[in-house]
Amino acid sequence: MLKKLGTNYLDLLYIHAPWADVNWQEAIPQIDELIEEGVVREFGVSNFTITDMQGAQQLAKHQIVANQMNYNVLYKTEIDDNFRKYCQNNNIQIVAYQPVKRQEVLADKVIEEIAMNHSVSPAQIALAWLLCQNAIPIPKAINKHHIDENIEAVNITLSEKDLVALNILGA
Repeated sequence: MLKKLGTNYLDLLYIHAPWADVNWQEAIPQIDELIEEGVVREFGVSNFTITDMQGAQQLAKHQIVANQMNYNVLYKTEIDDNFRKYCQNNNIQIVAYQPVKRQEVLADKVIEEIAMNHSVSPAQIALAWLLCQNAIPIPKAINKHHIDENIEAVNITLSEKDLVALNILGA
C-alpha cells in the first residue's frame, strides 16, 4: 500500500466500520504495531458509536484520534450532543464524510437562502456549518473550481440566526 501511495508512512489509518460479521478488533494490535514501527502515525475509526469507540480504546495502546462519520447539515442522526461530548472529552476529532451531499444541499431552500445572503454557494454553507460544529469535512472535489470553492468555506461567518436555521434541518 505504501509503495502504491509513494510514501513510507501513513498519517492516519482507519478501521472502516465495526461490522458485526467482521472481527475488527483483531486489527487494533496490528495498527498499534504499525504505529510503533513508524509506518502509521495515528489511529482512527469510522462509523463507530460511543460503545464501539470505548471497546476499541480498551484494546488499543494508542489513542483513537478521529472518527469519520456520515455527517452533514441535512444528516445529523449519528452525531448527537453525547457523541460530540464523548469525542471532545477523549480528544477524538469528528471527520465528516459526505459533508455536502451536493444534490440534496443544492435543493434545500433554507441552505439556498442563507447562501444567497452570504453570496456563496449552498455547498460552502454546508461546509461552513460543519466547521462551526468543530467537525472536519472531507468534501469531494473533482476539479480546481470545487477545491477553491471548498477552501473558501473557512472564510464564511454564519450568524446565530443562520446557525439556528441550519441546526433544525434534518432534525
